[in-house]
Amino acid sequence: METNPQTPPRRRWLGIALTLSLALNLVIIGAIGGGLIMRDKWGHGPRAGHEAVAGGPLSRALEPDDRRKLGRELRRMRRDRGVTREARRAAVATLLDALRAVPFDAQAAAAQLAASRDGLARDAADAHALLIRHLAGMTAAQRAAFADRVEEQLAKRRRR
Repeated sequence: METNPQTPPRRRWLGIALTLSLALNLVIIGAIGGGLIMRDKWGHGPRAGHEAVAGGPLSRALEPDDRRKLGRELRRMRRDRGVTREARRAAVATLLDALRAVPFDAQAAAAQLAASRDGLARDAADAHALLIRHLAGMTAAQRAAFADRVEEQLAKRRRR
């Protein structure tokens, strides 16, 4: 193959670094997605995905009515940001298209994964803000009871 003398040679390490970065991002997204999907199959309820964003043991320690109320509020906040199921499905479809593209465009795939990561970070920040607001509205006795339930949830996790 003839090379253009004005084009610098392609650096092998850059291709390797981009491939490793993409692989790591896919592993992280796969682990998160698989964990969220499998939680339902392991008997952790239909809204288990919200627990991952809202804090796991912290959200499980909430009273069921409070957990539902905070979950509804989080979903409302997502809708207000324009995050719908359709938008999430479209983002996944875009990522799948990027993964199947020939030639592979690592930058397009990385951009899609970064957008997904940023969305998860926004969800986590919103969930944490909702939880703090909820905790601030509790009495000292309610917070102490909540702390006891968090301890119980953490002990359950250690026994698994």
